[in-house]
Amino acid sequence: MKKILIVTLLLAGCAQEPQLTATRHIVVTPDESMYTCQRFNNWPDTSRLTAAQVSRTIVELYALNEQCYSSQQSIRRFLEEARNRPAQ
Repeated sequence: MKKILIVTLLLAGCAQEPQLTATRHIVVTPDESMYTCQRFNNWPDTSRLTAAQVSRTIVELYALNEQCYSSQQSIRRFLEEARNRPAQ
């Protein structure tokens, strides 16, 4: 009986150790410069609006919208790259 116990212990000691994997969580925060959605504060006087003023206002709003959309896409790409980056 002692021989069986000793042989069992020896065989158990020779078995491979299980490989452990560790999960590492990394918090990713985009740079503040990516949040560059400016507010439009240059509203013309609405009591006497000309067609040229309306056109300029629309062009300015469109430009600010493009800039904001570009910033949002940059944040999305930044987070996607961070998600796909292998942990170190």
